[in-house]
Amino acid sequence: MKGKKSKAVGKAQESKAVDIADEDGEVEPDMFKSLSDKDRAFCKEYILDWNGRRAYQVLYPNAGDNNAKTNASQIVRRKRIQAYCKYLSDNVEFNIGISKSWIIEQHLKIARSSIAHLHDTWITLNDFDKLTEEQKYCIEEITTQTRREVAEGEGLDDDGNPEEVEIQVDYVKLKLCDKQKSLKELAMLMGYDAPSKIEVTGKGIGTTMNVQINVYNNAPALVSNEKDIKD
Repeated sequence: MKGKKSKAVGKAQESKAVDIADEDGEVEPDMFKSLSDKDRAFCKEYILDWNGRRAYQVLYPNAGDNNAKTNASQIVRRKRIQAYCKYLSDNVEFNIGISKSWIIEQHLKIARSSIAHLHDTWITLNDFDKLTEEQKYCIEEITTQTRREVAEGEGLDDDGNPEEVEIQVDYVKLKLCDKQKSLKELAMLMGYDAPSKIEVTGKGIGTTMNVQINVYNNAPALVSNEKDIKD
């Protein structure tokens, strides 16, 4: 019996960075105009995990580990490179294409997903190539398994019974991303949940003090003692 499991379905990309600055008309400070396209690409990779060797090998895939590490070290010592990395870090949401709206959009894909979108019938799955990118995005895990099973053949054995033949059967199991978890995250991002309230009992006092903890940014200010709580 053979089986294998894969995670995170989607198109693999060597580069982690998303180059959208030029498309959206971002105006960089004049001090960065002398940087080459390679310099900019390196910096956008470098700020993602501060791994110079990885960033260099994205730009130069044939570079060995030692060579990439040495060259990356020389690049990041340049003051203008350091300044550009700080500029990108200070504007990280814009420069790598992540925002609150983008996160909400990704959670909406999962929240709206359905296993029915992946099936042609109750048993048969749709061809993977026919799935949309949004449908593929919602797949968290694919498990495949190959079994050798015995089935009835077309002929008869010496006793006149149906002949048994061994066949190979392939099984595919899909697991979608957690819809409830995404809905919970969406509720938090949108501020739909009410602020949480807990009770704290003071040691040796014998009385209960109400403490309100506001979890989300758009909630009212924190209330830290009982006399400030009206209800």
